[in-house]
Amino acid sequence: MVVVGVDGSEESVEALCWAVGYAERTGGSVRAVMAWRRQIHGYSSYAGVAMVYPEPLDPEKEARECLRGLVTDVVGESGCPPVQQLVLEGHPAGVLVEQSKSADLLAVGARGHGAFTDLLIGSVSNHCVHHAACPVLVFRR
Repeated sequence: MVVVGVDGSEESVEALCWAVGYAERTGGSVRAVMAWRRQIHGYSSYAGVAMVYPEPLDPEKEARECLRGLVTDVVGESGCPPVQQLVLEGHPAGVLVEQSKSADLLAVGARGHGAFTDLLIGSVSNHCVHHAACPVLVFRR
């Protein structure tokens, strides 16, 4: 099984597309994972830039809808190959490392933000490369 960290970035969608294609060719399976976590002043979602929500909104529901839409965009309405969708509360790096324990491969995107960070891979992807329980494939711009 390929676990894919999805946060709405182009790189994470590229990782999801690759994982779906790989599953189609090999008869494998895909688990798309999106993490969210509480902030001191509301919530933030890992669908791109962190967003603070007013109390009435449900960040877990927002994350589920975002992930469902991204998976549908990649796989289409047929749902073939099936992609398990998992939305978990927690820091993305920790959530993905935990999910890597049941994966054959972890695929993540790395956005990078500027000239200096181009020398490095992103903090979440970097953490996954060093701590995942399986090989990690990093998609960069």
